[in-house]
Amino acid sequence: MSEFDRAINGLRVISHDEAAAYDQRDKRAAIGEQTKDFRAALPFGQFAHFRRGLWRAEVKHERLIAFAEGYEPSRGNVLIVGKSGVGKTTVVAAAAHRLLGEAFAALDTSAPILNATWLSAPAFARARRETRLGAQNHLLEQAIAASLLILDELGGESSHDAGWLNEIADERYKARRPTLTTSGFDLAALSARYGAGCTRRLVEPVGVVLDVFEAPGGK
Repeated sequence: MSEFDRAINGLRVISHDEAAAYDQRDKRAAIGEQTKDFRAALPFGQFAHFRRGLWRAEVKHERLIAFAEGYEPSRGNVLIVGKSGVGKTTVVAAAAHRLLGEAFAALDTSAPILNATWLSAPAFARARRETRLGAQNHLLEQAIAASLLILDELGGESSHDAGWLNEIADERYKARRPTLTTSGFDLAALSARYGAGCTRRLVEPVGVVLDVFEAPGGK
């Protein structure tokens, strides 16, 4: 029961401002509950770390910083490829934290970030191997249905586990659901591993490739 309902049931007359405050608190609590699992899955989960901008010191490329500060799910897919240590995971986490903060501030209960899923490719592939056949379907369904999917460390899983990506990429492509993907592989290596069509679906129909294999700090 919401605070507003409790006030009404208690027969206490409340002002318009109080009603609005109750509504805001209820929406904030609902957003917090809805995003609890996603926030728990985020690496570097301390909001203060991102709120104070400390993450920027961990990023080695200006275009990655610009991505974290400006990405909106309406812009579509982004595939970030680059060497280990340039800050790929940090910037998608920073973008997610920013979007969460904006949704909380605006009390936007329809923001895509509220139904987002963070998926580590190695952890997902490992879970599929270690779980009996069919028991992992809910994770696959969650990845397909998420309003925003963050797919981190693609290529970090064993080459024997590469088949799972095709179904996720195909279904999300057909539904036009945005996906943020990071990988330590370049485009040629991703295409060789997962197939050119599957790799294209991580960017198409609307999206970009953010290639930061060049020297740190490049534009």
